[in-house]
Amino acid sequence: MATHSWTTAPASPVVYTWTPENTILSSPFLPGVTILPTQTTLYTVTASVASNDCPTTDRILVTVSPKVFADVQADTNRFCRGDAVQLTATGGLDNATFTWTPAAGLSDPNIYNPLASPDSSVTYQVVVAEGACSDSATVSLDVNPSPKADYFTSLPDGCAPLTVSFLENTAGGTAFEWDFGDGSGVVNGPNPTHTYTQSGEYLVSLTVYGPGGCMDQIASTTISVSDNVIADFISEPVFDSEIALPNATVSFTDSSINASSWFWDFGDGKGSDARNPVHTYTQAGEYTVTLTAADERGCVQTIEYGPYRVVIPEVMIPNVFTPNADGVNDGFMVRYNGTETFRLEIFDRWGKPFFSGDAADKTWDGFDMDGNKAAEGVYFYALKIGENTFTGNVTLMR
Repeated sequence: MATHSWTTAPASPVVYTWTPENTILSSPFLPGVTILPTQTTLYTVTASVASNDCPTTDRILVTVSPKVFADVQADTNRFCRGDAVQLTATGGLDNATFTWTPAAGLSDPNIYNPLASPDSSVTYQVVVAEGACSDSATVSLDVNPSPKADYFTSLPDGCAPLTVSFLENTAGGTAFEWDFGDGSGVVNGPNPTHTYTQSGEYLVSLTVYGPGGCMDQIASTTISVSDNVIADFISEPVFDSEIALPNATVSFTDSSINASSWFWDFGDGKGSDARNPVHTYTQAGEYTVTLTAADERGCVQTIEYGPYRVVIPEVMIPNVFTPNADGVNDGFMVRYNGTETFRLEIFDRWGKPFFSGDAADKTWDGFDMDGNKAAEGVYFYALKIGENTFTGNVTLMR
């Protein structure tokens, strides 16, 4: 738009002329013209009175910038909350500026390639400007919520074999992978149970997946598994043998591994916490002995052996024997299976001693104390077992 002014107004009208005319869309003889230059162009306007009297010239440079075409790309349009996405805008030449909105979640809203990490789905717009020209483009990002992994354990430590239950406590999880840390492989499911068979320290990790494959992992608990105590013992006499009253005594010897304390249950209502106890049974019967062994960490194992057969001893005294060397009934022997003190003496009718023995396996062979054959006839015995005395007679026949 051209304007003019005069010190003395002329009588004739003012005429305007614009050049160059090839980019002027309207009449070049008006004060204001419409132009469409394709490149930077210097326009000249001449104002004169009537037939080119008193011409006055002015110029204006119209700078033409290249048109800006904006575009924007994201390396992915769907991702997990907490992740970052690379945005890249193009457009303009060397001096373009870039302005992103909204600015929240962007590493820098005024560069062409910010990192975007929004908390929720969003559409970003970038305005690319260069000179007087600008253009805009948009990109939409879908943000999937990330799960938050967490879990509980039923036991943090114990003795092998140790069975532990696991309970997921995640937020937003739909699939679960457990690694129990002992090389047993990955297990799926929200609430598994696992048994550790070997001692050691095992770090348990849980990987949780949510919508869109978003994941989180946590490894917060170490399961401590210690070697278990192995309970065992031996005894004298051994179990499953007969033990005669009244001295039905059994000696127990601990052979446990890793044990530091012991408790014995002898099966008759009595017990002991000694490592190697000795126990005397007072009643006939069959008894199972149980040993519970524990270590310093509280690992416990129990083992039992039996039966221990406690019996009332039998006394069998024969009333005749035939020492004739035929291999049948050649000796006089009291059959006794007890453990009390034993004393057997043989006399003739006048009280002369013919034999004495201090054990049940001692046998009178029918000879006197001097090694002479005893005559056939009736002899008398006196037997003392513990506090009990037995007397009677036996007939010697050849």
